[in-house]
Amino acid sequence: MHMPTPQYQITWTPLAWVRAGCVVALFLYGVVGTLHYEAFNFLHGVNLLIHEFGHMFFQLFGNETLYVLGGTLAQLIMPCLFTGYFFLARQYYSAAVVLFWVGQNFLDIAVYMRDARALQLPLVGVGGDGGEGIHDWNYLFDKWGVLIYDLRIANITAGIGVLLLLAFLCLGLYYACERTLIPPPEPAEERPKREIVCTDYLAK
Repeated sequence: MHMPTPQYQITWTPLAWVRAGCVVALFLYGVVGTLHYEAFNFLHGVNLLIHEFGHMFFQLFGNETLYVLGGTLAQLIMPCLFTGYFFLARQYYSAAVVLFWVGQNFLDIAVYMRDARALQLPLVGVGGDGGEGIHDWNYLFDKWGVLIYDLRIANITAGIGVLLLLAFLCLGLYYACERTLIPPPEPAEERPKREIVCTDYLAK
């Protein structure tokens, strides 16, 4: 049996316009942050806390590579969990907004990757020999034999971040408005394909 496609009535209420405005403002903030990384200082601080927690959590597994990679994994897992939660709860606007955080984390990680050979970023945390901090992506890229491709990998990672910001913009504006499900019309009674008319012979 063919199921009818759900139809929605779209209404732009004042709250919907506020939501759309927040999406546009957040997207513009993302554009500025992409061009000027220092604009992400606040979010970078939040990401850094999650990053360091990831190191401590994955250290429990006793694998050095997983320990070093754990900071980046935590940066991606945390916002993805929030996005998945809101999506499963059918709060699609909230899921789209949190998607911005996922994209911003990819941009954040790309900056760290670009520094794999330059080693100019200040490091936070203690590890390695002599109490010196370990540069995650210098360690990982060198271990995987791709250190000379750090800039290419960083650019791909940043590209994913930009695509996620664009997805956030489109989905955020799409779900900003009020969407009311229109109940499908009741099915009409089916008529018989043909009518058989019986006529009695008239009595003479």
